[in-house]
Amino acid sequence: MESSLEKIRKHFAELKQERQSWEPYWRDVKDYIAPQRGRFLTSPNVNEVNRGENAFSDKRINGVASRALSILASGMQSGLTSKARQWFLLTHPDPDIARYQPVREWYDKVQEVLEGIYRRSNVYSALLHTYFEMAGFGSGAMSVMSHPEKVIFCRPFTTGTYYLSTDQWFEVDAFYYVEFLTARQLELNYGREHLPERVRSALESRGYEKRFETVNAILKHPEAYGLPVKDGEEIGSIHFLASGNDGGEDFLRVSHYHSYPVMTPRWDAIDTDVYGVPPTRDIIGDVKMVQKMESDALKGIAKGVTPPMRIPPELERRGLNMQPGGLNVVSNMNECAVAPLVAVQTNVQQLQLKIDKVVNDIKDGLYNSLFLALLTQDNPQMTAREVAERHEEKLLMLGPVLERIHYELLDPLIARTFRLATDAGMIPPPPEGIDLGETEIEYVSILSQAQKAVGVSRIEQSVAFLGSMVSVYPELRHALNPLKAFKEYNNMIGVRSGIFNTDEDYEKAVAADKKQQELAQGAAVAEPLANSAKLMSDVNPADVERVLTGGLGGALL
Repeated sequence: MESSLEKIRKHFAELKQERQSWEPYWRDVKDYIAPQRGRFLTSPNVNEVNRGENAFSDKRINGVASRALSILASGMQSGLTSKARQWFLLTHPDPDIARYQPVREWYDKVQEVLEGIYRRSNVYSALLHTYFEMAGFGSGAMSVMSHPEKVIFCRPFTTGTYYLSTDQWFEVDAFYYVEFLTARQLELNYGREHLPERVRSALESRGYEKRFETVNAILKHPEAYGLPVKDGEEIGSIHFLASGNDGGEDFLRVSHYHSYPVMTPRWDAIDTDVYGVPPTRDIIGDVKMVQKMESDALKGIAKGVTPPMRIPPELERRGLNMQPGGLNVVSNMNECAVAPLVAVQTNVQQLQLKIDKVVNDIKDGLYNSLFLALLTQDNPQMTAREVAERHEEKLLMLGPVLERIHYELLDPLIARTFRLATDAGMIPPPPEGIDLGETEIEYVSILSQAQKAVGVSRIEQSVAFLGSMVSVYPELRHALNPLKAFKEYNNMIGVRSGIFNTDEDYEKAVAADKKQQELAQGAAVAEPLANSAKLMSDVNPADVERVLTGGLGGALL
């Protein structure tokens, strides 16, 4: 019967095999776009691990794609999770409960606690790293662990160092992270008594720097591997050596979490794919093309500056000084003439025009026009509406990406932070009767609001058109529900519903206005009648009689 260690090792080996189909593309991204990212080490040999070429394999001549990717990642950071502006709100899904004063005050306090934790921690640098990984390689990974002083500590991972597995809902439920640790590091981390015999032997023979492939597996379902589960701490964290004939030896360490500590967002996911598809997938051909064209352009310029020369045989034996001011002594000037072998045309204008076009395609493929507007705007108070109006097409394309980031990265990040803050005693008790499980996260970053604001102009156009139609077809005045339209409009521009009256209060106010208008109309009708009655009461009956008989100027009949 297989031990738990053997089951996990077998699963890890299967994930290694499955990931191989993704690695050629990731290596291209590393070589041509992001040489500082990605680690694809396959051997624990100390020399291979420490060689710089493994960390900085670089085939770039033109670095435009690298700069464009940096703009995209920085734009995501500024547009989604800027440290300088509020980017999320906590509320209750029921509007009536959300407007209840104690509930609103409690959510405001929790909001302040979480924002303070994020300001003190390294979460923003970790998020920036994760956006880089998502945009470059398609997937990102970031762990959120407990910290004794800052509450949370975030560790981002680079592509190639981890392996993923998904459950029946195609959500990541297993995360395997690989490190090549020395025997000395293993002893410091786990203690000599927990190390396999081969590691202890290395220590005893002073092989302190001998490296071993060490894996940390974070599993949502450790019971599937025969591991025990603690009540309230169902997430397993298992440390082990990736290979070796350890038989039934124990794991290096087994611990548990009460909530899943790793976020694994994907830029885009196709069907049942475990790893994501990045925007660089559409431009990698252009990136390689630019490198080739830049190389050709440089060769053309070099040939024009230093063309291939024709020289007589005697100068070949003696050597020829082609440096500026160089002297070459010859006996016969006519026989020793030196001249270019071919006429080299150094005009690379057409090639440069093609390079410029491909460069623009690369920038466009990485949404640079949109994010440069966020990063280099003249007006720092640029509204989401203005962003939406200028870049509506790009925002529509980014919509699914933003939704996935909310669902796979930011939602679990906030939930994890809330749990760790609760454990640290920083979250005040909620109002009585409030179910924390119903808490809703609303994203109010400039990108999130701009995404909503795309529909604002549609509402305005529709209402304006309806107004023009009502003049011809009066019955259309009943087509619009003004209250619903108002709520939808404010939701799109990012205005919180808590500042408005409830539907009940609104209806009461409308009814009060109607009653007041009816009273005013009644008073307006009654006043002339009262004035007429008063006028009639002031008339002398004798005067009326004289008028009728003509006493005051002649008969009427």
